[in-house]
Amino acid sequence: MGSMKDLLGDTPAPAYPMHPGFTDETTSKTAAVSVSGSSAQARGEILASLRSAGPATADEMAERMGWSVLYARPRMSELAKMGLVVPLIGHAGKPMTRSNCSGRAAKVWRVP
Repeated sequence: MGSMKDLLGDTPAPAYPMHPGFTDETTSKTAAVSVSGSSAQARGEILASLRSAGPATADEMAERMGWSVLYARPRMSELAKMGLVVPLIGHAGKPMTRSNCSGRAAKVWRVP
């Protein structure tokens, strides 16, 4: 399927979550474009790791892969948006959490 142009004739950016998103036309867009070539591969590596090593938070995944949390967290969000990872559910029927590097609760993700 070819790319479609909007009413102004501009070709829209590839859609999130299949491609990294951005919130403004400056640094956010530059960052999204800079990782767009590697994000699909990274998502595949995350899925493989979750299958082989088990559930993890985004920060734990960053540590497993040797990545920055600033690279791993958006990839996990993309996978969640696609339905390729889901929260691990605990005994009370609520998503399990563990502390991330900032001390806040972070969901533990698994492959459905």
